[in-house]
Amino acid sequence: MPDLDKTSYKMNSQKKIEGQWFVDGAEAAPLPGTLDFEPEEGLTLRVSRHRAPNAAQAFASVLQPRQLPTLILGQDGHGRRITLLGCVQSNINAQAALDQITIHALVGLMGAHYGQGNNPQFLDANATFTALDTWLLRPALIRDVGPNGLIRVTQAPLDDIRVPLPDTASLTLTSRISQATSAYGTETTFRQKQSVTFRFATPQSPQSIVDDYVNRFCHFLTFAVGSTVFIEEVSFGSPDNPVERIELLQANPGITQPRASVHPQNCVIQANEVGSNLPAVLTRWFTLFSDIEAVLNLYFTAGNNSNIPASTQFLMFAQALEAYHGRSNQFVHEVQPRADFRRRRNAIVAAVPEAERPWLTEKLNFANQKTLADRLAEILQNQAAYVPSFIPDTAVFADVVRWTRNYYTHYSPEEEERETPRIAEGADLAMYSLRMKALLSLLFSRDLELPESTAQRIVQRAQQIRVVTAHQ
Repeated sequence: MPDLDKTSYKMNSQKKIEGQWFVDGAEAAPLPGTLDFEPEEGLTLRVSRHRAPNAAQAFASVLQPRQLPTLILGQDGHGRRITLLGCVQSNINAQAALDQITIHALVGLMGAHYGQGNNPQFLDANATFTALDTWLLRPALIRDVGPNGLIRVTQAPLDDIRVPLPDTASLTLTSRISQATSAYGTETTFRQKQSVTFRFATPQSPQSIVDDYVNRFCHFLTFAVGSTVFIEEVSFGSPDNPVERIELLQANPGITQPRASVHPQNCVIQANEVGSNLPAVLTRWFTLFSDIEAVLNLYFTAGNNSNIPASTQFLMFAQALEAYHGRSNQFVHEVQPRADFRRRRNAIVAAVPEAERPWLTEKLNFANQKTLADRLAEILQNQAAYVPSFIPDTAVFADVVRWTRNYYTHYSPEEEERETPRIAEGADLAMYSLRMKALLSLLFSRDLELPESTAQRIVQRAQQIRVVTAHQ
């Protein structure tokens, strides 16, 4: 694998790629243009199509533009091949002798050409992430004082950490060291960078690799660190050229925003406490994601997106708790055994006039499912060792979550007319959301079989919640 620092394209900085682009198909002449990459927005291709001066054709280009392919091939100024996927034309500026076309692309694969209908697939992928080096705490460069009294830096090679994943894929944590010397040779810089390599038994598409492996590992780091982690770079192994890496470019919202530095001791999960159990924890994480993907997606969407309304965040966490209870093997999901419920339902239905039976059967079909109140009570009891430390009154908590969820879901005017409000509003919404997040974090920590110290740190964070303006 080539040195990670020599990769041409990463997803954390702007890029402007001048090149030639086969916008009119692989058989037509390429058009000159520029591919702009903005990490927050994605890929925009601007090309120029020259032709003989013709005003009528200029109008035709605007009124009836050519149908562009969704896959566009190109190459940069150094001849490196590029494939753009998910292309759509957003604008055309037609002049008498020139069409200027703006195209947006979902994904760029830098380093190879793929034809229409030939979906690219890969057997391995390598990814780097913000905060990974800080969290892992595996220094390979040791700074000390040599026998001559001078400061020296020595390298201590680190063993790879190999993790089997549930679906025959594997994950390997690797540390690499790069060296750079200044132009005049007066300064040498060493840099350690840790990355994650995924290997697959069968070829995978770029999107499935990112969705099912890279993003899920990024979510694990986010959970472990306690703040949002971003993907810095993804590259794929070329099946035709073992030396060449196919690099990914796609929108990476948030990567350029200022963020606080991560200190290892402030992380929710501390790698040194997990120690040699890290492979087992990561395997459990990928298993957990397969089992409760919808729950985890709600958890991370609500917890990592500061732009969503407080009521939406609240609803997402409440839904995540309800869905977790319905999917976890830690809980019984029905009020009574199914056979008993069917007998009871059928007896009730048989007692009413035949004309009313279809309506009543439909209404009773879901009567055996536990309510949100039931599920919250059981989750709170399940985590009774920790909950009282950050939820003073569990009965009030469960009631407010239930009433508020019902209000924002059904918008009952009766709640607005109550003399004594019982739903969370204003800053209280944020407080209840953060407490629900802490409750979910405790459940995930239990499922991952993390050290007791992890649960204690989740509780400590929850205890720090402060409401600036709350409705009493």
